[in-house]
Amino acid sequence: MELPSFLFQATENLVERPWGGEWISLMKGFRKKGIGESWEFSAHPSNPSQVFLKKGSAKLTELFIEAKKEILGDLAEKYTAFPLLVKLIDVSERLDLHVHPSAKVAESFGETEGEKDKAWIMLKGTAYIGFSENLTQENFEEIIGDEKLVLEKLNRFESGIYDTFLIPPGVLHTAENSRMVEIST
Repeated sequence: MELPSFLFQATENLVERPWGGEWISLMKGFRKKGIGESWEFSAHPSNPSQVFLKKGSAKLTELFIEAKKEILGDLAEKYTAFPLLVKLIDVSERLDLHVHPSAKVAESFGETEGEKDKAWIMLKGTAYIGFSENLTQENFEEIIGDEKLVLEKLNRFESGIYDTFLIPPGVLHTAENSRMVEIST
């Protein structure tokens, strides 16, 4: 398999979400509501990118297996799968509150993917990331059933273009009315 100088996505890799908007589809040249994510560069087994090669195209997962050293250079031995997932995200309302587990917690639930770090590079919108005050387990249990109360306890950021947030495993987060680039491991 001969590698090109640059990797470009050969087909759109769009994901509909209940909170998705129109920005991604309009940017890509068509009109469709509900597109929440465009997986721009993905070797995730559930939704791998199809990339152009000098002759034809291939799934990024397959390309990585065949050309890992050429793609990652000296880091090739460190990874068994391509280490990054790059998405465009369009949140027309609010994402569900969520947290990604640490490797230890993921393993305790039988998950094989391990922990997930992510960065949000905001283009616009509101990000809620981590608690704004220390909560005891008792305090947390009192508010967990009420999303409005939980949101009031989170750090709220009205973001401008290119505001960037690193979200490590174990940090509760959400976003609303947002457009962003998400890079995750």
